[in-house]
Amino acid sequence: MQLRGSIGKGLVAALVLASIPVVAFSAQKITPGSTCKVMNQKVVYLSKTYTCIKSGKKLVWNKGVALKATPTPTPTPTATPTPTPEVPYPGVLDIERNLYLKMDAIVKEWTPYLSALDNNKVKVISENPSHLRNEENRLSAEVSIEILGKMLPRMVSPTYYMYETVEWTDKQMAATCPNLVGQANTNAGAQVGCGKLVISNLNGWMNKIAGIDGSWFESAHETFHIAEFVAALVGTDPNNSLFYPYHPSWYREGSASTFGGLVRSLMSKGKYNYGDLNRFEKSPVSYSDCNKAWTYWQQANNATGFSELGQCEYGLGRRMTDYLVAWHGGVEAILKNYQYVAQGKTFEEAFKLAHGIALKDFFVEVKPFLANQGFVIP
Repeated sequence: MQLRGSIGKGLVAALVLASIPVVAFSAQKITPGSTCKVMNQKVVYLSKTYTCIKSGKKLVWNKGVALKATPTPTPTPTATPTPTPEVPYPGVLDIERNLYLKMDAIVKEWTPYLSALDNNKVKVISENPSHLRNEENRLSAEVSIEILGKMLPRMVSPTYYMYETVEWTDKQMAATCPNLVGQANTNAGAQVGCGKLVISNLNGWMNKIAGIDGSWFESAHETFHIAEFVAALVGTDPNNSLFYPYHPSWYREGSASTFGGLVRSLMSKGKYNYGDLNRFEKSPVSYSDCNKAWTYWQQANNATGFSELGQCEYGLGRRMTDYLVAWHGGVEAILKNYQYVAQGKTFEEAFKLAHGIALKDFFVEVKPFLANQGFVIP
């Protein structure tokens, strides 16, 4: 009895196993309708699952069912944190930052003019030919002339007289530009004369702010005065210019300083932006001492300046022309003003034509920027 029970259980197990379909991957060729041997056997061949079925009295392979492609899981990308953009000129208000960005754009636009460093248009006559400032002044003047020459077809290449003693420079000026005889000073910086030359003190203005010698700035400043003279020429007479005294000192000196700062930034070849050099103006005037000059400039447009107005035309005047150049026409507009005056316009008329804003409205508009710069004016 025990033997028969074991045999019975074995038959049941065998039947159960026989009823479970077997799936195998076939290396042989499977053709639908061809004979197979095991009922319900499944074989995967060429991306299809074939089943052995009964057809009449035969076991044959069916037509097969295409396998479903298993999708390849797409890895979830790791989120890359977005870098916080660097804010230019951190620590300053937008009214100042935006102006600096405008000035930096001008410097970038002028980059091709650095090719003028290879020029040899500027003549330097020096009392001390071995002094380092001779070449620094010449190179800055070369670049300045290249820039200004694109704005003024009549722009000239000035001669630079680099002096150490008054006696030497007076002797040089006696025949070249007698108007400058007696004007040199061993404590001074530089001056222009006769619309064609500059006398510059080799041992004078040596501002080392930001590690750059003031020569880069001073030479460009004085070259811009030459451009002002040329722009204000009346007719074809090279000596008849309305450069002075038909322009107020803040406009005349401030614009030359603005141009000097732009060229100084350009000459640093990307090392210093305009805003980094913002405090370059070497002016003895404290910010709270320019009330008299500010009031005077709104009442008169003559050339009064220097000691009469505390030399505010440099520190305050430059900030005023910074604003003009950034927001009202660029450096070209300054030179257009001189050209309009040469055509017979008053300074106020020329100002409106060149800058697109009335002079009185400009004084109102620029005040918030000047306050931002630390000037206490009424």
